Amino acid sequence: MRLTVFLLFVSLQLSAQLRDNNPLPQFSRRPFSVLKKDVTGWMYSIDGQWTSAKKTIPERHISTDKKFYKEKPHRLGSDNFEEFRIYPTLYGKDTLVLLVKIFSDGFYKYEFTQKGWKNTTHVSYYLFNKNALDALDNLKDTAVQLITINLLDAGTIRNINKSKVMSAIRGKVAVNENFDREFVAMIQPFTVMDRIRFQFFSLHKVFRDVEGVRKDFTINGQSMYINEGLFDYLYYETDIENFSEFIRLPPSFDFKT
Repeated sequence: MRLTVFLLFVSLQLSAQLRDNNPLPQFSRRPFSVLKKDVTGWMYSIDGQWTSAKKTIPERHISTDKKFYKEKPHRLGSDNFEEFRIYPTLYGKDTLVLLVKIFSDGFYKYEFTQKGWKNTTHVSYYLFNKNALDALDNLKDTAVQLITINLLDAGTIRNINKSKVMSAIRGKVAVNENFDREFVAMIQPFTVMDRIRFQFFSLHKVFRDVEGVRKDFTINGQSMYINEGLFDYLYYETDIENFSEFIRLPPSFDFKT
């Protein structure tokens, strides 16, 4: 009996010794880079005019209907952002990148009467390997390019306090080598004009549903976010240097947690 108890005790000790944990991602306390200035959103209207707004892609409507664009739900556009941020992330011995998009949404407290509008802040995040951004180093001038990057995790957190963005993300992220969504960077540079068009979002690898934008954009019931013709209707635009400074990552980070 004593021998049985002793063997059980030893086996439990060995089991405990063999219990290994995966590393947890460690995010830098501050973002490495931020994109929040000098960006314009563009939309091709129903009546064939290009409409624009600061950091907002307007909804597709008749361009002369000024009242429509001034209404609170429509001010937020088809998509918008307050900031894009890049955070260096350590995962064991690997260096990852966390791309964060902070954007605005809202709702009526009394939907039936369209009263009591409340603004809300949402955040979308994308986690992937740092070297995946190397694909942005060899862009072809004037060509629309769809750069797809395998994600390790992604999601959208709604109704968030801007000061608590990273604490909320830390509570959500779980690194998964077989994550079922991919990050898409659609980009079109124009060197002569020193301008670049872009849009960021994620697609499910099988079902191809879009996430990371305020609203999907459809033509004849089909999402244009799975179509290279997206930029015929909408995009963000900024100068090339502004965009390059945002995505230009160093060989190694001065990591601060």
